Amino acid sequence: MRDSPYPEAEIHISEWSTSPSARDFIHDTPFAAAYITRSYLRCASLADSISYWTFTDVFEEGGAGIGPFHGGFGLVNEGGIHKPTFHAFTMLGRLGDRLLLSTPHGVVTRDSRTSAVSAVFFNCPEDMEMKGVAACGSYPAARALAERGPARRVRHPIGGLRPGGTFLVEILDWEHGNVAEAWYRLGSPLNLSRAEHDHLSGVADALLRYTLIVPDDGVLDLDVELAPWAVMSLTQAS
Repeated sequence: MRDSPYPEAEIHISEWSTSPSARDFIHDTPFAAAYITRSYLRCASLADSISYWTFTDVFEEGGAGIGPFHGGFGLVNEGGIHKPTFHAFTMLGRLGDRLLLSTPHGVVTRDSRTSAVSAVFFNCPEDMEMKGVAACGSYPAARALAERGPARRVRHPIGGLRPGGTFLVEILDWEHGNVAEAWYRLGSPLNLSRAEHDHLSGVADALLRYTLIVPDDGVLDLDVELAPWAVMSLTQAS
């Protein structure tokens, strides 16, 4: 673009996803959430906007999907249940507009209006660094990526904070917020009962959550071990 006749032209990526298929079961998994997080954090500065395709699984091209988790594009399924990718975007949306720290595995930011500090870190396995998450035509095939590893330890001091301040940690991983796996363990029912829908909705939003308190020296020593494919958000609560 810099070398073209329109070096100042805006760049908008209007249809982006983990794959071009509306029947790719990776879309329903934490693997997609980690991939999306990594891609947005590394590529946000390359475009004026990057728009994810799409918000819901309600999608008419090629006909409606069969079952509550059929590999649809959406961040939420046809019944409104949040997929891991929904939580990834929620975490990214909490970031501030001032970059304090950038690492290969996450960022720490500050909001220029409120001075609130926030961060997002992720663990994409090292052997996936130069790869996408290949399309999978079934959920059992998709879940095989859970064998990738290892865990990653995230350690960063964050200074200049108010002593006694509270930070909320949220972690999405294989054991927390992994709704497609919970559906699979139910026997992959194609038509959910009301009780099954309510159960899966609860699983979908049951991320690992806990708080951290800033010590008297005003330095929060972040020290977290992230499982493979985990995404973590740190948000200043008070």
